[in-house]
Amino acid sequence: MLKGTYDVEFPKVYVGSDAHSIVPVFQYDEVVDNPLKMYEWMKSIKIFGMGRMKGVPKKSNELMTFAQNIAHTRRTFFGDITIIKAKSDAFFVGYTPSELPLHTDYTFGKTVPGIVLLHSIQRPEVGGESWFADGFKAARDLRNSDEKAFQLLCKGVLEFQMHGENERGNVHLKNQRPTISLNESGEVEMVSYCDYARTETIKNILTDEVPAFYKALKKFASLVYSPENLMVLHLEEGEILASDNFRMLHGRAGFTLGKNGGRHVEHIFFDMEDFDSRMRCIANERRDKIMEL
Repeated sequence: MLKGTYDVEFPKVYVGSDAHSIVPVFQYDEVVDNPLKMYEWMKSIKIFGMGRMKGVPKKSNELMTFAQNIAHTRRTFFGDITIIKAKSDAFFVGYTPSELPLHTDYTFGKTVPGIVLLHSIQRPEVGGESWFADGFKAARDLRNSDEKAFQLLCKGVLEFQMHGENERGNVHLKNQRPTISLNESGEVEMVSYCDYARTETIKNILTDEVPAFYKALKKFASLVYSPENLMVLHLEEGEILASDNFRMLHGRAGFTLGKNGGRHVEHIFFDMEDFDSRMRCIANERRDKIMEL
């Protein structure tokens, strides 16, 4: 039998509009070559659902260089790294200057990446503020206030798809999942929410339950957009923000395209198992130091 090793489950701290004062901010040069600081930063993502890091070089592909200290990235139809420079005629709303509603990423995929890293390289002069909301907190609040609505969102299965073309060619991904997924203990383990990728298909809901289901979905949306839950963050140029894609919804305000394009961000994905593996490896190698954190 294998000897038990350090694990990476931590009590979660729900965050809302007060995230600025709760979520710790790390410095890039302290994290990038220091496994213990790296572990602390990764731990903050597991606890708060997000991790912030400033002082990152403002150059393309720096995020990929940093990622190599963690694990191999999750390749998608966007590539190993997604370089987002807004343009008005993009097929995907995230590549345009239009408002990007709150969502979780890759709901249309068969397997959902667990961690999203976003590197802000250039900010628009006006607008483009980043939005975040704790989906686990919203699910808990819904469960406490309206158990029937909560159960409907656990029961009803929605369909999501991504259909279009980028520089890599055509893509048409489609998958189905509930808004709220529970583990075997009845605890929330994943939130899947993406209106712009959702089709009209609903499964596992009786016809006479459909109106109540949509009311439940509207209640959930009201919770994530509520003033006490919505975090508005002005990401600095040279900042990396990581989020737990099973838990956190993200989006941004619209902005105006300038002569220089106005906004340049890059992002990558990790599968959760690879992210967790890196944390365990650091903990196994430096158990004594980790216990002090």
